[in-house]
This record gives sequence, structure tokens and C-alpha cells, in this order.
Amino acid sequence: MSSMIDPAQANAFLSAGRIVVVASDEPKNFGRTIVRALTDHGIDVVAGAGACPLMFLEPVRGAHRVHRALRRANRSLARASA
Repeated sequence: MSSMIDPAQANAFLSAGRIVVVASDEPKNFGRTIVRALTDHGIDVVAGAGACPLMFLEPVRGAHRVHRALRRANRSLARASA
């Protein structure tokens, strides 16, 4: 049986040394496990608390703009302070 993940590609990806993990804080979410495993292996992890980074990378367009607007409207996403 062949591996679905090429070890050389995985090592190249991890060699960046920093990874963003976007996951919710829900108890059943695997995000905490992934963050812990990466940090245990010396990877610097930037945890995105359930918010897609594409909602913040300007220019924000399309579905990401709508998503950001909806999250702000229901106050589940705070505006950055100036």
C-alpha cells in the first residue's frame, strides 16, 4: 500500500518552521491536537481562532468579504482596534 503523503513533500512543508492552524475552539475539534503535535516537534504554530485568514488578507473579496461581514454583524468577530 502506498502512502498518501509523500514524506519528502511533508518535510519540505514543515521545514518552513511556522504554520497557521485555523480551527474552532469546540471540544471535538482536532485543532488543539494538531497544534500540540506540531509544537512538540519544534514547529512554531500560529493558532487562528476559527477565523479564516482570507477574511483578513486584503483585498478581501467574494465569499470571504461576506463571511467577515456576517461574523462582524453577529459580533463573533471583533474589529481590530486602530
